Order: sequence, then structure tokens, then C-alpha cells
Amino acid sequence: MSWICTEVTLFQTCTLTTLKLIILKYPLKSRVWSSRFGHKICISIWLLAVGVYSPVLMVKIIYLRNAVYFSYHDYVCNYSFNSPNLPSWYTWYLLITLPVVTLLSYIAITVTSIAILVVAKKASSQHGRTLRWEGVITVLLTVGVLLLSTLPFIVAFITSLLGAKHGTGVWRPVILVQYLNIMANFFVYSITVRSFRKFLKLKISQIMLRISTRRTQVTPERAAPPQMQVTNQELRGD
Repeated sequence: MSWICTEVTLFQTCTLTTLKLIILKYPLKSRVWSSRFGHKICISIWLLAVGVYSPVLMVKIIYLRNAVYFSYHDYVCNYSFNSPNLPSWYTWYLLITLPVVTLLSYIAITVTSIAILVVAKKASSQHGRTLRWEGVITVLLTVGVLLLSTLPFIVAFITSLLGAKHGTGVWRPVILVQYLNIMANFFVYSITVRSFRKFLKLKISQIMLRISTRRTQVTPERAAPPQMQVTNQELRGD
């Protein structure tokens, strides 16, 4: 599942930079885009990632179901790719599809990011303050975090397929640094997107208001004064 999520993240970031470039280049044409159009793109990306990963999943289920070991690199159970049951075409499939898909995605992300900077700078010089830089900065920061968090693992994985031996001192950092891409999204949006900051302030104020209301609210049982029980003897004056 982590393979699919990694590919989806890569494809979606590539799509994000490409669409942002089209929006900057052709703002009038991009206004007709709807949320349904975005949903179709996301579904297509997931289907593409599942299609690329399907042969890997079939090999694990059919050939490697008994070749499972515990890895101290990331403390999970992995499949052993040194199993004699592994088909010969599988290694070639990984060597062809993974580098090609990854390389093309990174090239597309880098080229479109540079093009976004060029187009945004040109539009800013022409229109002055009318250009909203927060969207451009958000996309570029997202791309930067993605490259920083995934490139080390991709390089280590491809070199291991080519025969390089990496120890725990290499695998553990490159695996852990991938979580940076997950953790950084919240901070990127908080720093660059003003509407997201307003949304956070609104939600935090609503939560604090509910907490303070519950603390100050007094239940009817607590508000009622304690009732004194009077016995018959006290009424008679005994």
C-alpha cells in the first residue's frame, strides 16, 4: 500500500504543478474547470498507480507469500526479493518501470516548477500587485518538501536493485525522512495560505468557546440549593 501512496503522491504533485502552470498561463480558459474535473483527475491518478503496482502485488501474493521477514530498517515485515521463487521478469519490470516513472515525474515537476517561477515573475512585472503569490509559493514549497523527502529513498532503492548493499545507517534515515512530506503539508498551508489561517483561527476560537461554555455552565442539580429534611419530631418541637 505504501508503494501506491508514494506513486500517487508523486503523480498528484506532478499534476499540481502542471495545472498551476496552465492556470497562470491561461487564466481565462482555466475558469471553466469544475470540481468534477478535479475529481476525475484524482481518480485517473489512483487508477494509474494501481495499474503500475498490480504486477508487484501479484508477485508478492503468488511467489513471495512465504518469503516474509522482519526488517530492522523500518521495523516492519517485508518481502524478501532474494527468494529463488522470484520470476526473472520481475526484476526487469522494477528496473524499467520504477526509474522511468520516477524520472519522468521528477523531470515534469522540476520543469513545471521552473516554468511557474518564470511565468509568475513575468506576470508580476506586467500586472504588479494583482498577482497572488500565495498559490505559487504553496506549490513550490510542496514540491520542495516532496523532493527533499522522497529523493533519498528513491536513490537508495534503485541502487539496491542494481546490486548496492546499504546498511541500517542508510535505510533508516531515508525511510524516516519520507514522513517529512506528510507532516509538512499542514505547516506549508498555514504559512502560505491566508484563508487556511483564517479557517484555523475560526475553528480554534469555536473550540475554545465550547470549552469555556461547558466549564461555566451549571447543571440544574448543582444550581438548586440543598434541601433540608425535617423530621416529624422537629415539627412537633420535641
